[in-house]
Amino acid sequence: MMESSNNIIVLSRRIQEAIEVSMNPMSSKLERQEATKVNLDFMQNSPLCGDVGLYFFKNKELNTTVRMCGLQILGQFIRSKWNELNDHVKTSIKKEVVDMVYTCDQNEPSFIKEGLVKVFVEVVKRTWPQEWETLLSDLSGLQSIGDAQLEIVMKIFHTMSDDIHNMDDKIKAQRRKDMLITLNTHMDGLFTFFFGTLRYSATKLATEPTKANIIITKATLETITSFCTWVSFEHILSKDNLLLQTLLLLLENNELKLLAAECMSTIFERKVQYEERLKMMILLSDDALKILVKAARSANGLSKNDGEEYTFLKKLNNALTEFGVNQISNLWGDDKGFKDEPAGFPSYVQLLLEFTQHDSLYIVTNTLRTWNSFYANEAMKKNKVLRKAMDQLLDILTSKVMKDTDPFSANSSEASLYNLYDFSDEDEYKGYFHSSRSAFSNLLEHLIEISPGKVLYNALVQLNNCLAVEPPDVSNMSMQQIMETKYYTALETLSFYCKHSVQPVLEHHIERITPEMLAGCNTILKKVLDYKCEVVDFRLHLLKTIDTLFCIFKVNKEHLLETVQMLFTLITEVVDPNSGKKKIQLQRQACFAFTSICKTIPETLCEIYEELEPYIFARLEEKYLTNHEKGVLLEGLLRISTKNPDKEKQKSFMIKVTSFLKDSLARELIQNALKSPEGLSFLLGIHEGEHTEQTDQELSRLLLTIHSWSAITKACVYMPIDQIPEQPPDQDIEASTTTSPWIQPMIQILPQIFCLAEQYCMVWKMKDKYSLTIQAVLDSHYTDVKLQYPENTVKPNRNFGRGLASLQTIYAVLYAGIVNIASCHGPLLYSLPGLCDVIIQKMVTPWTYLPTNKLGKIWRSLISSFVKGCPLRFYDVNVAPLLGHALPLTFEKLNADWQEMKDILANKPQLVKSEKQETETEEIKKINLLDRFTEHFISAVCSMLLYRRSYEAGSSQITSEGIEFGNLGKYIITQEGLSTMMMQVMFTALTWNSSGIVSRISNYILPIINTEFNGNSRLASNIVDQLFILIIQAIEIHGRDQHVFTSLTTIAFHFYVKARLQFPSLVRIMIMIPGCADDKLKEFDLNYFGCDQVENVTEKRRKKVKAQFKNLIEGARGEDLSMLYRENIVIKDLPRLPKREKESRSLLNSKNEDIVGLTQLFGT
Repeated sequence: MMESSNNIIVLSRRIQEAIEVSMNPMSSKLERQEATKVNLDFMQNSPLCGDVGLYFFKNKELNTTVRMCGLQILGQFIRSKWNELNDHVKTSIKKEVVDMVYTCDQNEPSFIKEGLVKVFVEVVKRTWPQEWETLLSDLSGLQSIGDAQLEIVMKIFHTMSDDIHNMDDKIKAQRRKDMLITLNTHMDGLFTFFFGTLRYSATKLATEPTKANIIITKATLETITSFCTWVSFEHILSKDNLLLQTLLLLLENNELKLLAAECMSTIFERKVQYEERLKMMILLSDDALKILVKAARSANGLSKNDGEEYTFLKKLNNALTEFGVNQISNLWGDDKGFKDEPAGFPSYVQLLLEFTQHDSLYIVTNTLRTWNSFYANEAMKKNKVLRKAMDQLLDILTSKVMKDTDPFSANSSEASLYNLYDFSDEDEYKGYFHSSRSAFSNLLEHLIEISPGKVLYNALVQLNNCLAVEPPDVSNMSMQQIMETKYYTALETLSFYCKHSVQPVLEHHIERITPEMLAGCNTILKKVLDYKCEVVDFRLHLLKTIDTLFCIFKVNKEHLLETVQMLFTLITEVVDPNSGKKKIQLQRQACFAFTSICKTIPETLCEIYEELEPYIFARLEEKYLTNHEKGVLLEGLLRISTKNPDKEKQKSFMIKVTSFLKDSLARELIQNALKSPEGLSFLLGIHEGEHTEQTDQELSRLLLTIHSWSAITKACVYMPIDQIPEQPPDQDIEASTTTSPWIQPMIQILPQIFCLAEQYCMVWKMKDKYSLTIQAVLDSHYTDVKLQYPENTVKPNRNFGRGLASLQTIYAVLYAGIVNIASCHGPLLYSLPGLCDVIIQKMVTPWTYLPTNKLGKIWRSLISSFVKGCPLRFYDVNVAPLLGHALPLTFEKLNADWQEMKDILANKPQLVKSEKQETETEEIKKINLLDRFTEHFISAVCSMLLYRRSYEAGSSQITSEGIEFGNLGKYIITQEGLSTMMMQVMFTALTWNSSGIVSRISNYILPIINTEFNGNSRLASNIVDQLFILIIQAIEIHGRDQHVFTSLTTIAFHFYVKARLQFPSLVRIMIMIPGCADDKLKEFDLNYFGCDQVENVTEKRRKKVKAQFKNLIEGARGEDLSMLYRENIVIKDLPRLPKREKESRSLLNSKNEDIVGLTQLFGT
């Protein structure tokens, strides 16, 4: 560095004035701006900023703010200018920073020491170990000078650990590696130094609790904690667990216990080996547990009035729960560390119970993680201590599951003080409360497996307590006030407890429940049924509670009729549309509850089937229920009918429903809608004519019909299928199954459904014939964005809006029903003559008119389900023709869209700036839609290739040769036409501007290549050339992404070596790549194909030739993505940026022979 001179002193005074002005609260805004500008210009442009920074720090007469700024200036100088400095200046800076540490005294403010440490470490990161081999020796000498230097040395190691391991992402990979290797080489000595310092200062604290001793111990603890996140665990547990023993002793020191608990938590979070876990079990010794229990109880007693004590309690709780989750539960098992409980385990469990009793939601939720890990462990759940703790644990959690009053409201309880401390707002509190509820529900699942009777008994006690809460007078309350009442909280808890404790016990363990407990459940149900109130929120929770108790009717039908009557009272209640969403939600919940009871006890409901059938059919004609709810009711009735022992009644109901659907579809307006898009537009009201009441009624009828049809097909999917004795795979198991009798009549309606699907597509074809208003609405469906009407157009009336909503409903329900039928996996559907021709004519061909987002979802659900559901013997009839038409049609649309997008992006720099914002918005919208469409399409294709039936052996795992396909995938890639089309789709997709697609399909291309070129390929030479050119184009487009380039290199390598012998024309394509000379390519061919048998190429040789091939195609990589859309824009009036750091070209070899061992240097 330059020696101090008058120039430096003058410059320092000017910068000092600027710093003082910028820091002075009395300075004007303009003055602070000018001062800041002077400082920035000085730091970025002045070659003397390092000298000024040193001058500021060394001049102790200056105020500490200026001296700290001096350290910041010096640190910035080192970061930005280091590579431009000569060796003499670098050596001078190293000497200066060492002298700065040497002269530092204990009275320096802590932030000055922190700044000094950062400057020191910045030099270390640029010089050690190659250019500062004596660093450790220098630090050894510094730490022995005094307490200030020992503290700073500890902080230097702390900062080095953080920056080198993960914090500083600007460190070059090689430099980081060199420093980590050197640190690890001397880690034994370092930890000897750390432990010795910690033990010495901790012992000294007992007799001399001075501020200096506390500061040194804190710095040592922080350093050890930082290293404990990543060093080898053998160092942490060295010297007979000296670190853990010391940390336990420090828990008794009020100044240091927080850092000690944090260090323990860091250690216990680590995933370690079996032997290392065993060593940590000293925490369960009597002496250790006495210290832990004492520390926890002491902090608990003070935590309500002392935030620091509460923070320590949370840290200690976190350490002990991590110890249980990561160490004890992983060590306990029949084939693991120990079969019997450790000696101190009962005391540890008792401490966990005390944590569970705490009023803090954070501590309770954290402790639940440990309980879950214990009771999920098959060996631990048999332990007597944990079995005994169950009763107490359930009693404690019973009081915790009820939601506390909002800690941010005026009515908050005393226990809410902890929540106010932990959570910044109401939303954060609610989110954490739901996490706690989720952890508790998981715990209940484990406890139910162990003792369902205990869980149910405890639940009944809690439910009776909830129902004992007196309802408030809500006449003058707002909805917010109602939801804050204790009664609402009790009902919410009631529904939660019934869902997660009573319902699973009754569903899966009802045979293990005593008659007294079943009577208790029946009593709870009766109390809920007798409740009378008009508050919708109360009724919603009560209805959810009733829904969870339906299983009781399997053994006790006392309140069955009353329950069904209550449900239908809610269902048939006329709801005013203006009364709010809550009442509509209540009505819909009642419909779902009816379907739920039909699923749960269909045999029991057969007894009242005679009354239910006419009642539900009467509801189908009502206007106050939505079509979705009517479909749900019909689905419930269907589930009862399938369990009716009277087959004649089953047949009668089937005929009645089928006739209802057929009669609806035969109506004149609906028939017109099935025959032409104009007819469907008229029925929907998206036309220029008047929408009459009759049209509205017929539209409702059509929607009800497709809802009912979809609901029935959905029920068919989940109906049990009668299996005949299992056949070998070659006899096609799917063809040997019989499906529900409902499939046949539902299939009979398919022609009309396909016609409706066709007209739905054709409506989009007519879009340009509609008014601007209708076009705007259809466009909103295309882009899935908020609707905006064009200027000078009239907004449509309500009927028009209902028609457009109905168009969406038709799309959703229609295709869902077709997917349901395809999902039944029976031969009945696929054996229909001409099925595939109808699908192609009515659905596939009209797809060209559908918007992009609709077509993508159809591929993901409909086509994928239909193809995967097809039995093996119908592949030739259905799969080959369907994919033969659908694949090229979709591929052409996708490829055209991506080419258009490529052209738009290529012309983007030429956009006029004033028009750019609006145009970019449209582009982003199109790109997002195209990405989603492509993702859906590729996902569907890949899922079909991977699909495996239950009898197919093996699993679809990614290997070096790609993914192993199932029978469906193997069929597709062995069919000549399908295979060629699939290859064209896959290889062209590599060239689309989406690296995510490339990563997704890379593993699927390899087995296609291996299959197609395994022997004599059927492909023509020109097609093979085109496919290989597509791979090269993909490398040009995506090659700068290293991960994608690796995947594409693997594809190119496999393609070339598999096809090269049969298609010599690939050589001509290869030598067109820049850098791929003819002689180099011949050398590669000789190395790979020169082997006697190519199949016997060893893995080592394959890696070598693959690396050689990678060098050959390296020239195909295109420009960086950031350079493709570069604009020639000159940015003015900005300060100069610091020059980019240059990577050192020659690094000295890291030789550590001359470094003195740290054990000797850091003597204790």
